[in-house]
Amino acid sequence: MKEEIRYALWMAHNKRCVYTGNLIDNYSNLEIDHIIPKSLPKDKYAKHGLSSDYDIENSLDNLLPTIKWINSSLKRNRPFSLNTEKFFREIALKAIPRVENERIKFRNVLKKAENEAISNHKKQYEFEFSESKKFETKYEFTNREEFYLSNHYWNSKNSIAINAHIPSKYEEYGNCVIEIKNLDSMISLNHQEIIELIKQKKEQNISKVLKRGESYNNTKIFTVIFTNAVHLPNSIFNDLMILLDHFLTVYEENHKRFIDKIQAVDLKKSETHEGFELMIINRNLWKKLLDYSRKYDIDNGDSQDFFFSYNGSYLIALDETRSHIRFTITPASTENDWYDSFQYPDNEVKLIWNTPSTQDLSKIEDGSVWTAKQVYDWLTSTIKLLSVEDTNKTKRKRRFLAQF
Repeated sequence: MKEEIRYALWMAHNKRCVYTGNLIDNYSNLEIDHIIPKSLPKDKYAKHGLSSDYDIENSLDNLLPTIKWINSSLKRNRPFSLNTEKFFREIALKAIPRVENERIKFRNVLKKAENEAISNHKKQYEFEFSESKKFETKYEFTNREEFYLSNHYWNSKNSIAINAHIPSKYEEYGNCVIEIKNLDSMISLNHQEIIELIKQKKEQNISKVLKRGESYNNTKIFTVIFTNAVHLPNSIFNDLMILLDHFLTVYEENHKRFIDKIQAVDLKKSETHEGFELMIINRNLWKKLLDYSRKYDIDNGDSQDFFFSYNGSYLIALDETRSHIRFTITPASTENDWYDSFQYPDNEVKLIWNTPSTQDLSKIEDGSVWTAKQVYDWLTSTIKLLSVEDTNKTKRKRRFLAQF
């Protein structure tokens, strides 16, 4: 498999294992899984909805990033059902535009490195600002509501500009690039870094967060923004603080719109999975929830409101039409990693509500897809129901034993 495809799949899925939600922070631990095994005989393609000429090895809708031990042990010990296989292929299909975009980025990076090597370009760490080169003072904010389009933000002042993608009601994540004229490299911030700056801003003035001291006989300010460090003239530093303060305010307001839409205001963002923490329960209760999903599996019956696609590892609920995933709940151990939460039954399990895909978020309005709060309320009532059933079983057992 081409390295650009491996890398693109890794980046398109936010460097996470699709099956566990765990971060694959070490590229060497990345393994690309074929949802439908490469070993599947061609005479069985039709059963899986494949044409006879389907490229099972290289088709992007059959490839997902995972962790080596997941691909080599857990998944192979528990083959996918056709419904689960369909579910993951839909995830892969929806990710194809992002994968192709990351492939283009990968090629551009290689081309840039090649050009720099040829020209033997020497990076300049010191720079002077030329009065003849300036941005125009301009502010633009484009509010978009379409799928796969984030809000766009531009704010510039003299020799500095912030160009950013802002969260929308369909997109949780944004990013920004800070460009300073005549500085060879740009300062880029991802969503997590922006959220961290917003938190720090609430505790103290943003200038105190970023200013690390004065330099060049007090004519410049040594500025550190995460892994980016530059010496900025006083006037440029002041402009940066004004623009950055405004940008963080706008970013926070629009990110809150997304959180309000999915009704996750009171929930903590998961640090290990793509979603929000619902609650912590014991392993035995989690097993009962899995048994409940098996009872109302799409092939066995329904729970009146929706169907389940049982797989024995996490909860996947489908709406009445079976065309949308109503919600997905993933377990995460509070003490060990995801796999350990199944090895050791006494461990507590943290339940994560998986954030719906961009397209599925539009289905919240008609109820086909549930918000985090709706899932939390369903989970609470279902656990209460299962507890009552356990209590009744215990009472019946005691009455039976009392006869002897």
